[in-house]
Amino acid sequence: MDGRRPTLADVARVAVVGFDGSALAEAADLSSVYMPVEDEAAAAIRHLLDPALPPAPRMPTTLRVRGSSGA
Repeated sequence: MDGRRPTLADVARVAVVGFDGSALAEAADLSSVYMPVEDEAAAAIRHLLDPALPPAPRMPTTLRVRGSSGA
């Protein structure tokens, strides 16, 4: 931080992104990142049950850009 107080111009440069959108997120025009939550949970449980398993591969994500991030 440079020690100065934020201004309205600073606030206008902030982008807000949520996770796994909802009806409320859509109504608020909130950008969201969607992840395969069920697949991630299953991989985590498999790893907890058998820590010797290799790490799960990266899961695909999707970004739905809306007004909260300058769309």
